[in-house]
Amino acid sequence: MHIEIQQLAAGVYSLENQLAITPQTITSDKWNEDQGKAYSTQEANPVYISLVQELIGKKAALAEKEGEAAGLQQMLAQTDVELDTLQAELANKRMQEEKLQREVDRLKKTSETLAMKKTETQIAKSIDLGDTSVMVVSEASLPEAPIKPNKKLNVAIALVLGFMVFTLLAFVLEHLDNTLKTPEDISRELGLSVIGVIPKMTRQNTHHSSYGG
Repeated sequence: MHIEIQQLAAGVYSLENQLAITPQTITSDKWNEDQGKAYSTQEANPVYISLVQELIGKKAALAEKEGEAAGLQQMLAQTDVELDTLQAELANKRMQEEKLQREVDRLKKTSETLAMKKTETQIAKSIDLGDTSVMVVSEASLPEAPIKPNKKLNVAIALVLGFMVFTLLAFVLEHLDNTLKTPEDISRELGLSVIGVIPKMTRQNTHHSSYGG
């Protein structure tokens, strides 16, 4: 836009200079047959007229461009004003936001402090209630016999524990014993039929048998 205006202004300046040195009219000599003598006439200079018309067009174009430039300049100025206004509003909004954030932080801190004080109050109240809820049911008295050791109780506990250990030991031994004791065990475990049973001989029975007893 600025270059076009400069070019149009230079064109106007050049045309004006040309018009300044170009005559508006031209003089031509003619011969009058009737009078038998020469005479001079003046006519409009076509070059001058052409330059004038071109100058008028250049000036119109220059005025149009200058108007557009002025409009753009006004729009730019208005835009700058609006930008300054928006920047001021933005700065104000930021200040308000920071102020609100500080207020939020303060309220949060106050809430935390109040919650802590509430907890401390509840704990103190519970402690106070615990102190005031204690009452004496009966006065303490000296025992007639020593509390420990309680021999009867200890003997009873020892008997119960001994019985439990004996029962557990018998169960473990029974579980670990894998010998076949009865004909039924042989039939169940080996799947064989029992034909007969040989009695177990002790030394005493052997002694009597050897002497014909």
